[in-house]
Amino acid sequence: MRSPTKIDSLEILRREGLNPTTIFDVGGGTKGTDCLFLNFSDKRTIIIEPTESHKDTLVDSMMTRGVKDYELVVNRVGIEDTEDTVKLSTIAKEKDCEPSYLIKVDVDGGDLDVCKGC
Repeated sequence: MRSPTKIDSLEILRREGLNPTTIFDVGGGTKGTDCLFLNFSDKRTIIIEPTESHKDTLVDSMMTRGVKDYELVVNRVGIEDTEDTVKLSTIAKEKDCEPSYLIKVDVDGGDLDVCKGC
């Protein structure tokens, strides 16, 4: 096993004062990102996943992990707002998210495009 793990790293950062108001889980997959929820279940969480069929399992996962303040956005995130994609900055504005943000991105090769759309 690698050390430290993602969950260990986030725990250390939180202990050292990382206190985001909003968590963005870009590329939530079927259940979201455990290490975010275990360390920041008390924070507002925006899960962005383009696959509509993952919606039910994501909702179940949030309930199981005790994340109460979350929203699901079913869309692709990219460099600009188009018919097929939306910028992360647009989502933050539309959802009235207060800075500071913790952003996790895992979108199978489009990670840099997501960051450019911030």
